Amino acid sequence: MSAHESIPLVVSVVVAAVATGLWVIGLFQMHRQYRKGVIRRGTLRGVPRQRWTAPHWDSVHLTPAERDAFANLVRRFRDGRSQGHSGS
Repeated sequence: MSAHESIPLVVSVVVAAVATGLWVIGLFQMHRQYRKGVIRRGTLRGVPRQRWTAPHWDSVHLTPAERDAFANLVRRFRDGRSQGHSGS
């Protein structure tokens, strides 16, 4: 160590080098697991799989008038977006 290098500088460089090495090793291990099929694309291990349909308690039955009103609202949003208006 030369005279102008301080101990905290040397320690911080060593810590940064070790952290970079561990990060690269972890990246290679993740890549290897992905290639083996252990990690599926677009999934996280801790997150449960999503269901395709909503549960019965999460659905709402609309009356014909409510369905028509909703369709009209969607149509108004779609027409406003296609004309470039922000709706305000």
